[in-house]
Order: sequence, then C-alpha cells, then structure tokens
Amino acid sequence: MTATSTFSVALANETATSELMADLALLIGAGDVITLSGDLGAGKTAAARALIRYLAADDTLEVPSPTFTLAQSYELPSFPLVHADLYRINDASELEEIGLSPLPDDIVALIEWPERAPDAMPADRIDIAFSHRPALGSAARAAEITGYGQAAAKVARLHELRRFLERAGFLNARRERMPGDASTRSYARLRNDDGSVILMNSPRVPTVRRSTTAGPTARRCISPKTSGRSSRSETACASTASPRRRSGTPISNPASSSPRISARRA
Repeated sequence: MTATSTFSVALANETATSELMADLALLIGAGDVITLSGDLGAGKTAAARALIRYLAADDTLEVPSPTFTLAQSYELPSFPLVHADLYRINDASELEEIGLSPLPDDIVALIEWPERAPDAMPADRIDIAFSHRPALGSAARAAEITGYGQAAAKVARLHELRRFLERAGFLNARRERMPGDASTRSYARLRNDDGSVILMNSPRVPTVRRSTTAGPTARRCISPKTSGRSSRSETACASTASPRRRSGTPISNPASSSPRISARRA
C-alpha cells in the first residue's frame, strides 16, 4: 500500500496561498512532482505562480497560465521547472508530446488538472487540492495537501514546519527566498512587525556523528520518536546556540518536535 501523509490548511486570501507555496519551496528539489487539483477558479494557477515567483526570487516575473501552451518551462536558480496544465488533454498519451511522459528526473514538475490523466501521475508526488470557502469570503480557499509514496515524508515535514512557524509567531510573516549553500539545507528570511528572522530547514541525513566540539557552535544528536520508538537510522543532529554564538538566539527550541527546523534573529 502506498504511504500517504495529509493535512489541511485554511487560506484566507491569495497572500496565505503564497505563504504556503513558499514553505513548500523550502522542501522540494529536482525530481519532485507537485499536482494542483480543484475546480475552475479554485486557485491552482495562483498557487503555481506564487511558487515559481518565489523560487525565482522575482515577485514581478510573468507566469502565464499554460492552458493553451499546455506546458511552460522555467530555468530557476536551483533547478528547472515545468508548469503544465492538462485541462485540454484528452488522452494520457498526449503527455509524451509535451515532454511529461516519462517525466524528466532533473526537473520539478508542477501540474494543474492531474484529474485529466490520473493513471499517468507518478506514485511519488505531492498533491494540493484547492476548494472554495465562500462562507469565509470570496477570496478564501482551503487546501488539502497529500504526499504519496516517498513524497509523504515531505508533506509531513511541511506540516511540522508550519506548526513550528505558528508556535514562533511567524506563520503569517512575509517570506523571502535566500540562496542555499553546498549542503542540503535551505533558508528563508521571514519578516513581520516584530522584525525578521532566518529560517533554516536542514533535512535529516542517513548517518550522523556526535560532535563534542566546543566553541560558538555546539551540535547535539537527537533520536526523533516515531510511534513511541526511536530509530538509530533516523538519528538527527540539531544546531544549538552556545553563549558565544553571534548569529542571535533561537526564537524557540524546536528540538522536541522537529530538531532540524530552526529560526534565528536576523
């Protein structure tokens, strides 16, 4: 049975949609497939546009709907991305004509209307289903985010990341993309009325070694609990601030729930 992970988000307006997509952008990479489903006008293209603009670090980038072109390619700083719209697809065999069958491994595929070719969608993918919420306002939407197969872990992490931001008081902060480094870490600058912080997402790695190095940066290893048990293979390390760290102090200590998501005052 394919593993899944699901959570739902209430989106009061298009800004809230952009914040969700910016958070997702921290976790994705080449080879990932994101499908956007929902009725006409539910916000799929707005979500795609927000994600592409964030990854491009350009709020003014023109991101047209690919309803007529079927697919639009973008050379983004981190990886190439293909934005596709399958609304006018009549048969899954047509996906080969637009370069989506088979899906290239070196791109992020962002696909609207996956319902038009359900059998062609990969087993490992993130689906975001948008729906109208007229009782909450004309611009209000709900999003149900589901990770299938290997993508389930990324959706679970996205949920934890957003809960961490809510606890820290930065869930509604403005997100600004920051360039990454040579590691697997990703960063974002968050701004609100209280100031700005730098959010760091540092994915778990298969093997880690305990560090006893003293000085400005100390590292501690934590075995995250899963169903009441800890797995040695999932052991992760979290950076903790020592008294001499100059980069600031943590907003909160996320180690108890997600040891490798942290935010520091900019």
